[in-house]
Amino acid sequence: MAQDGAGYIWAGSEGGLYRYDGTRFRLMGAAEGLPCTNEVHTLRVAADGALWANTCAQIFRFDGQRFQALTRVGGMQGGAQGMADDARRTTR
Repeated sequence: MAQDGAGYIWAGSEGGLYRYDGTRFRLMGAAEGLPCTNEVHTLRVAADGALWANTCAQIFRFDGQRFQALTRVGGMQGGAQGMADDARRTTR
């Protein structure tokens, strides 16, 4: 679970990524830029308040409207369970 800079609660599970808006949980999928709704391995809120998710065999960043796949990352590492900010406060 994680809470982003906008105050949304995010829950990653074996059944996908859900966003809680204070009233209901909503499954994130293709309409939000995620190509699948399967297991979420890691969630991270970066120093700038953005949500990063390790799911669908890729790393995604939520820009407040849609998830964008990170093209510079070769994909999710099997069993990867964490992400962190580096010394420049950039999520890795």
